[in-house]
Amino acid sequence: MQHADYVNKLETMIEEGITNGKYIDDDNTLTDLKSFQNFLTQNFKSSLPLDKIKLTSNQPAFLYGTAKIHKFQNSGQITKDNLKLQPIVSTCGTFYYETAKFLASYLLPLTENEYSIKTTTDFAERLSNRTVDDDEVLVSYDVSLLFTETIDHIIHGIYTNNKLPQLSSKLLFRCLLCNLTNNTVFSFNDKL
Repeated sequence: MQHADYVNKLETMIEEGITNGKYIDDDNTLTDLKSFQNFLTQNFKSSLPLDKIKLTSNQPAFLYGTAKIHKFQNSGQITKDNLKLQPIVSTCGTFYYETAKFLASYLLPLTENEYSIKTTTDFAERLSNRTVDDDEVLVSYDVSLLFTETIDHIIHGIYTNNKLPQLSSKLLFRCLLCNLTNNTVFSFNDKL
């Protein structure tokens, strides 16, 4: 598909979303979609396969939570007052989704090392033959500032250590990663 055809198709999709969509005047989703579309086409048309990262939806992400029950010894300890939820913003089907999916495959080589765990089954298998001595403690950590630290790690791997081919300037690529991780419009209880 030619670049002009791609842009026309996206503009038609956006207009249909405005006309037929569920969005109201003060909703920023369509503005964000147009802005992201322009950002991609202006800055990445020569380095990203625009046909593979095309914006296919004007659907916002949605927020839900999963119960953090792993910290309780038994189910009798779980009460409404002490149960905490892990918030999750699902971007499946959003206008960021295809771009994020493409970049995940591009970035995959940065994640592979001897300490990487791909699944919970992989983690269980690694621990199955290990013992914890009396003077050792097995711990897990919650990561704060996950996206900020991850973006810094990605930028360092690409632009300092040259582990992957550069798709753009460091600043533009950081902006792309920030768009995909930090600037997501989401719905919860029918509110954006």
